[in-house]
Amino acid sequence: MHIMSEPKEAVFQFRKIGAAIECPSTHFASQRSLGTLCHNRWSKLSLRAETTSEVECSETESSGAILRAMASQFFRKVMGLELEEKILNAGSLVAIVGVFLPWIGGEKIGGALMSYSGFGFYTTIIGISVFALHLFVILITLIPLTGGPVLIRRRYREVVRLCATAEAVILILAALSVLIKVTFDLARMEIRFGIYVALIGSLVALFESFLRFQEQRKGFVQELFHHPEGDVQPVDKTEFFEAPPPPPPPPPPPPEEHRTYR
Repeated sequence: MHIMSEPKEAVFQFRKIGAAIECPSTHFASQRSLGTLCHNRWSKLSLRAETTSEVECSETESSGAILRAMASQFFRKVMGLELEEKILNAGSLVAIVGVFLPWIGGEKIGGALMSYSGFGFYTTIIGISVFALHLFVILITLIPLTGGPVLIRRRYREVVRLCATAEAVILILAALSVLIKVTFDLARMEIRFGIYVALIGSLVALFESFLRFQEQRKGFVQELFHHPEGDVQPVDKTEFFEAPPPPPPPPPPPPEEHRTYR
């Protein structure tokens, strides 16, 4: 019995050793399959990331191209405006810039320096009103160029511009008179260049709007007293009723025979 148990123990030990030998290979195969799976997943994630980045780049490029096309179209429309229209809007833009510049400044009693724009000091309401009026004049031109609605009809556009720019000039002159009085009361205060810039821009816009208003009135009067029948040119009868050609001249007469008498 002892002899028969020894081969069984040897077989059991051999199988155990074989299993121990097979385990590292199995463990190595599992690690290899796991690495392959991770590599495949990483490649898929990198492919998705590249695809997403390419889509985002294409969308960014398309949006940038659309914006550039819209900007070029807008500038082309602005450059296509009439010269008087450009000067009028440029004057309003200069007036808006002048509102942000200092209108009055100087030294306080304590020695500190101060400076006020059109939105400060005693001219706050006047500065806001001038800014709003000139911004409205500019938007009358810019909004239709961007594809928006027409704020003022063409028939009343020049009248509205003339009234707005005239009111802006009157308000700036009123603010200038107030600031001059303040400089008389406070010797250390002085008027700055910003109010003069706003006044010059407003005067340019007023002058151009007045010229365009005069041209509109002239065109309206011409349309009012225009007679379409006066534009009809007289018809040349020779073009429609041509005279028949003259008849051919008669044949020359035969030569006369003169008889001689002896």
